[in-house]
Amino acid sequence: MCDEIEHRKKLSKTILFMEGIPSFGQIKPIQIITTLPEQLNYDLQLETQCIKDYDAAFHAFACDIQDATTAHILSNIAKEETQHARELEQFIKKIELEGIESV
Repeated sequence: MCDEIEHRKKLSKTILFMEGIPSFGQIKPIQIITTLPEQLNYDLQLETQCIKDYDAAFHAFACDIQDATTAHILSNIAKEETQHARELEQFIKKIELEGIESV
């Protein structure tokens, strides 16, 4: 969660610098999940969607708008999200192979 807050701060500063108004859309409702595997899979879905969104924004800023600075910020955030997704995948796989007691 802290990484996501830092991502928002970086993007907000960039948007404000470009004299825009940051808007991050609707916050998703809280998902009630009762097991660790379900939570990890849900988190992985969210990370995967974030990666797609950041990649799309990167291509828009890199190619269409030709703003290399913002494209660089978005690229770095996408890389961090990709790492988060990999860690979640490894954790999920460990639980599947060794059981939940192994964590």
